[in-house]
Amino acid sequence: LFVVYESAIHITTTHTHTPSPLLTGRSQMKSASLCYDLAYHGRVGGGGCGLTCDMGCSGLFDKNSDIQPAHNPGTERVVATARKLDRKLVVGYILRHHPSWTKFVEIAQGLGKPLVMRMNLNQQVKGDDWPRHIHFMKSVSPIVDCGVHYVDIMCQMTRSRPVRVHAIGARLTEEIQDTMYNYGQLQVMFEDGSVGWYEAGWGPMMSETAYFVKDVIGPKGCVSITGGKSGAESKSANTESHTIADRLKIHHSELDDKNQPKFPDEWIDLQDEPDHNELANVNNNIF
Repeated sequence: LFVVYESAIHITTTHTHTPSPLLTGRSQMKSASLCYDLAYHGRVGGGGCGLTCDMGCSGLFDKNSDIQPAHNPGTERVVATARKLDRKLVVGYILRHHPSWTKFVEIAQGLGKPLVMRMNLNQQVKGDDWPRHIHFMKSVSPIVDCGVHYVDIMCQMTRSRPVRVHAIGARLTEEIQDTMYNYGQLQVMFEDGSVGWYEAGWGPMMSETAYFVKDVIGPKGCVSITGGKSGAESKSANTESHTIADRLKIHHSELDDKNQPKFPDEWIDLQDEPDHNELANVNNNIF
């Protein structure tokens, strides 16, 4: 059984702090995925992940905070149980297994050092999705909930250690607690001199102009995720559009004797991209 992200949203909003029936009493399960919000991770990350292994399942976790001892004291028990029962523990970000994002990372690694990485994902949230996002923000801000995945991408691109982080945030709605913010931006500096920023905002007030920026620059040129879908308006709250990489545009910095680009820009068309469920199946096939 694989619990996809959309199902986990329903579980956390309707069964808060109650272990999901999907994770109990099903010893025939091959694997289980924990994709809850961070407030639930603290209660389930150790107990639920341990339960997953105790049941004989392998475990796949949406966020790295699930398995870091500093954030979750149950981690050591989870690892010990998995080793005892010879089960796998996988930190399974969808972006780590998305073929287009894998190509994006591969090209970025060939641009030289240092890298400049510009990324964002703003969501103009409305309808039934807005109360769910308000619920998420009881425990986590947008740049933490989403940013962990994109900082992970930056680490893959640079293959270097982050050494400094700065962040700003703004509270744009009275519907969240005073200490929370629904817009934020973080900047990361790496040991090799690379820098990156990530921006995320949730709410009905968010602009859909340039809401999806995925751009990497190096001494040898740049690569960008581009195309109609990623730039279209009224798509920012559509979770399927969050991982779509319609085309990759590669620009080379080398100049000819007239200081004009020596090589034309390249376009890589990405056809038949997997949706969230197909990506979840790819994750689960690891087991």
